[in-house]
Amino acid sequence: MKNLVLTLFSVLLVVSCGGGSGSGGGADNNGSSSVILPLQSEIDLYVTTENRYASFNLPIEVSIPESTSEVYLYVGSNFGSSSGISNLSLSIVLGGESNVSFDYYLPESNPGGDYKEVLTLYFCYDENCNSTIEGSPFDITLNVNTTLPTISSNTIRSYTVKRRIDDPTEMVFDIKIPIENSHRSSNSYVEFSGDASFSVIQCPLNSDRTEATCPVTIESLNTMSYYTMDQGYTLSVNLCYSDYCYGSNSDNILISVMFESEQLSTISSELPKALVGRYDEDNHLTYSRFYNAFIYYGSSSETSRNLMIKPVSGGETVIIPLRPSIFEKLGKIHVDDISGQIYYLRSSNDRSALYKLTPDLDSPQESITIEYINSVPSPSDALFINDSLFLSSTNQLYSDSHLTEINISTGNEIKSNSEISTSEVRRISLTSLDGDIFSGITESNKNTIARFREGNIEAQDINSIEYPYSYECNELLSTEDIILNRCGRRFEKDSSNNDIMIEIEPIPRPSWFNHEHEEENRFLVSALKMDFGNYIYVERSRKDCVDDCVNYLTIANKNNSEVQEFFLPSSLSIASGLHVDKDGSLWVSGKSSLGYLVAQKLMLPQ
Repeated sequence: MKNLVLTLFSVLLVVSCGGGSGSGGGADNNGSSSVILPLQSEIDLYVTTENRYASFNLPIEVSIPESTSEVYLYVGSNFGSSSGISNLSLSIVLGGESNVSFDYYLPESNPGGDYKEVLTLYFCYDENCNSTIEGSPFDITLNVNTTLPTISSNTIRSYTVKRRIDDPTEMVFDIKIPIENSHRSSNSYVEFSGDASFSVIQCPLNSDRTEATCPVTIESLNTMSYYTMDQGYTLSVNLCYSDYCYGSNSDNILISVMFESEQLSTISSELPKALVGRYDEDNHLTYSRFYNAFIYYGSSSETSRNLMIKPVSGGETVIIPLRPSIFEKLGKIHVDDISGQIYYLRSSNDRSALYKLTPDLDSPQESITIEYINSVPSPSDALFINDSLFLSSTNQLYSDSHLTEINISTGNEIKSNSEISTSEVRRISLTSLDGDIFSGITESNKNTIARFREGNIEAQDINSIEYPYSYECNELLSTEDIILNRCGRRFEKDSSNNDIMIEIEPIPRPSWFNHEHEEENRFLVSALKMDFGNYIYVERSRKDCVDDCVNYLTIANKNNSEVQEFFLPSSLSIASGLHVDKDGSLWVSGKSSLGYLVAQKLMLPQ
């Protein structure tokens, strides 16, 4: 089967074509056994002042003898010499797809607006067109669309964006711009700009080019200027018709974006109770039921370092001098609420020691202290359980990581586990649940929670939990039935198999919270399970925040189906602890807005 490819030459209105040759026969000059028909009678063209050019293929059905050597095409237009037709070509494939293709240019003398041009196509056997092919001539109507795309009058011109005032993240707010009179071949585009905070940004169009989406980046409300909060953004949106975008080359509208802040309620509280001394991260404040007091490290002067006992009732603070050297670091405090004995840690780079202190409340200077030196330098965490102190220690330089158990009554080391030693271990944190010890092991590429049953640190359980690495997140906390890390992940024993720990839904978080960067958005300070079954979580916006902390208190049931979230009082600039006294009152401790260590009694909603 032959392909007949014919090249056409156009002179004014008349375009002639010379054809290829083929073998076979069966047709006479009258073309009585031949036929040629268009497969469509109308063609939609889009040619505007922004895009003056279009091209189209007209499919045709052709049946002529294979012996035909030449076919001539003549095209006429009702516009005469003002026609926009040019560059015609004819492709005939016997038994296949045949078409007439052409270009169309918007004439300079176009009639204005949308219009129709009618083409008459003649297909002939001879140059003078004395013998036409059956079906010829026929008319094709060109629907020429010259109307420029415009921004729809239905475009929403005003938006109100509601955001939590504490949301620290940027958000992208999509504004939809519907476009009228658009078409696929258009080269128009949409862009927007706004106040000084915006550069010019293009808005992606959908596949039909009938709608643009403008992504507006909105900063956190707590960093936004008061003027912007009050006046909002004014966006200038342009539909552009060429490389430059102003005046007659664009369509323009203004869109207003206003802001509305969503506030949390602040939990009710009493006035903060000032504790003696400045706040720092090493106060290690804890509550003792034996003394009904807060016990912590504090300074009564610029150089001294003391153990403070501050009664909850507001009585006088008992100050017990400790006199550590400038090279020593004070660690966790533990109070035996049966005997009143106070245990605390002091450590340096080459040694650590457990101190047992028997306070003399009437003559604090006469308090008795016993020192037990141990082999664990600079422990990374400490855990007191009953009569034992558990210490973790890591030294990446020497690939030395181990756990140690010490009898707090005698200071003797009972057990040690160095089998976890690896150069990958960066930190080991400790907590307990139902008599078992859980160790949060931070390695260079993962976090692991390991379990030691009944406090036996020499026998690590084969069942452990791994989750993606985060240095900040693997410090562990616990309530009476769940384990948590500082980023709010929660773990519990499987209800069907207590030998297995499983991860459950994290603590409740606002909609803006980014779980992929969990350590950047919230830092869990403390967690408690209350007698009425709900959990209370105290968080701050970041671990390392200074004077820009946002502090939260959240009350929720275990499955997070009932959640109440509050701000902590603004008198507290950094929340650092949560405590329940022997009367059941809830206290939060931390840094006051003036820099002092304080404890503040909270009033939970009924």
